Parts: sequence; C-alpha cells; structure tokens
Amino acid sequence: MFCLPDLPHTAPLAVFIHGGYWQELSLDISDGPALGFHSLGWRTVSLGYDMAPAVNMDQIVQQVRLAGRRILHLAAELRSSSILLFGHSAGAHLVAMLLADWSTLPHSERPLAGAAVYLSGVFDLEPLLETTVNEPLRMDVECARRNSPMYLMRQISQVSEFAHVVLVGAEESREFHRQSSEFAAALEEERSVELCGDVESGVSKSGDEVSKCDEVVSKCEEVSRCDKVVSKSDKIVSKCEDVVSKTEYVMPKSDQVVSKSDQVVSKSDSVVSEVLPGHDHFSICEALADPNSDVMTRVVACLQQLGVI
Repeated sequence: MFCLPDLPHTAPLAVFIHGGYWQELSLDISDGPALGFHSLGWRTVSLGYDMAPAVNMDQIVQQVRLAGRRILHLAAELRSSSILLFGHSAGAHLVAMLLADWSTLPHSERPLAGAAVYLSGVFDLEPLLETTVNEPLRMDVECARRNSPMYLMRQISQVSEFAHVVLVGAEESREFHRQSSEFAAALEEERSVELCGDVESGVSKSGDEVSKCDEVVSKCEEVSRCDKVVSKSDKIVSKCEDVVSKTEYVMPKSDQVVSKSDQVVSKSDSVVSEVLPGHDHFSICEALADPNSDVMTRVVACLQQLGVI
C-alpha cells in the first residue's frame, strides 16, 4: 500500500488491478498508476494474482475476491471515505467479479461509498474460447459464463453503494468497444429496474394507507346520516375528522415517495460511459501515472460528477 504521511483519515482508498489477459504482466505495472493516485491524495493498494497456466480462471477470480474482502477490512480500519476500484483490461473484468462477490455481503460490511473505474475491460469471456488467449486458461463454456460479468449484472448492480465509470480508448478494437458499450448499458438497465421497483413499492404502500383512510371516512359519513345516534355520530365524526386530517397527511406523503424517487433517478445517473479520443489499449493505462493527463482528468471529473470524491 502506498500512503502519503499527511493524508487525512478519510482519504479515499484506491485499488488497482492490472491486466495482461490473466497470464502476463505483474504488480510491477501497477507502480505507475499507484504513483498517479498517490499524487491525488489517495491511499493506494495494488492487487496482484497468480497467472495462467499455473492457475485457472476460477482460481484467479477466487484469489481476487479473497483479497477484496481484506481490502474492505483495511478501508474500515483506515476510515476511508470511499473505495475506488480501478481495473485495466483483464483487471477491469476482475473488478466487476469483485463487486459481484461484495453483493453477497450484508450492507454493514460494504463500503459506505465507492466507484468502479473500468478501463478497456473484458466483460464477456465466451468470445475468447476459440482464441490463443484461452490456451493457458483452459476455459470451457460453463467456466467462461460463470466468470463473465455480463452474466452477473444483477449481482454487480446490487452493490448500490457503488457508481460505475466505463472507459474505452477510441483507438481500441471493435470488440473492446462492443464489450464496454454493452456492459455500461446493462449496468444502466439494472439500476433503472431497481429504482423503478423502489418507486412502485413506495407508491403502493402509500396507496394502501390512503385507501384504508377512505374506507374509514366513508363509514363515518354513513354514521353521520343516522339521526338516531346523533351523540354517537358526533363522536365518530369527530374521530373521522381526525382520520381525514391523517388522510391529508398521507396523501402528501405519497407524493413525497415519488418526489424522493425522482431525486434518486436524477442522481441515479450512477453509470458514466465514455470513449477517450487518441488512446489505444495501452496508452489509456499508462496515462493513469500522470494525475494531469487527459485520462485522469476525465476520471476525476466523472468521480466528482457522481459524488464519490
């Protein structure tokens, strides 16, 4: 972990996971991004993992997930204000797999806030099955699917504390553009489904309350028409006026549910997807070492826009 001595306790904890198609590169490539994050005042953790063919995809994902649990404990001990997960290429794939694992944890064990920044990520492993990339990985269809973030979108989006920044270089291959675009679209779709569910649930509960009050008011009106029970009717009507008063309170409450949801929807732009001009698969990662580079400038702007930093 890289840490400036004078950082406040609440400094964000940035985590970088390198790429290399799960079979090349090492923690050494993480030095550049770590120094860039360092310059921005972020504590930084570089996360490494064993390489194929010594280990298979299931084992690599499991290693990263175990390390991710330790990172959560570290962030809690440091009292970090947020966790920023950065992954390049295969590292972006592992960031998404890490979040899918965090979705199984109780909310009390998750970070209060955070963001995942995916740089030129690989989110669907099936297209790799017939390529030389798969020779050391030895994946079959089942393995590729259970380790593909595109098949785990519901779990990833359930970590509602996290925003997502999906970036790809303009000079990348068509496949990288396709995967980044589809991954971002799937994130937005899942988040929209969750928000709509919250709105419908809130309105439904408020509607039930109003309906019950209407029934009571109706009964009160019937009693008020009974001349033989005037004294009792007066008492009941008095109670009914209280109910009407409560009903008037419930109606605005229903509006508040929708209003609150509208606010969430306006903020729920929790997914940002951009194509960075002039960058290819490697330059987009190299630019992380310079906090003043166009890539890091956009990353910081996106994180600020999402309210994470």
